[in-house]
Amino acid sequence: MGFSMRPAAFSDMEPYLHQQAVDRVRRMLSNPSIRVMEITRAWLLAGLTLYEARPDKEYSLTDCISMETIRREGLPDVLTNEHPVTQEGFHILFP
Repeated sequence: MGFSMRPAAFSDMEPYLHQQAVDRVRRMLSNPSIRVMEITRAWLLAGLTLYEARPDKEYSLTDCISMETIRREGLPDVLTNEHPVTQEGFHILFP
């Protein structure tokens, strides 16, 4: 399963929600069943290529890098609330 979280989405929220986001990410990072991947230059360029190819979509560059990473890992399921990823063929686990 792929996972994409947009930490920037929490940057303008109340301090309580901001801390909740920090706590959730720290719990995920300490979970041995979650693999955190470093993004290589090649994956960054693949994301940039997707971003460039989709000017009609409301994808961010971060979205495109995430989608390319998930695609390259062969993961069809994505845990996100970003419904536009279905346009790229991903199945959302978080409706």
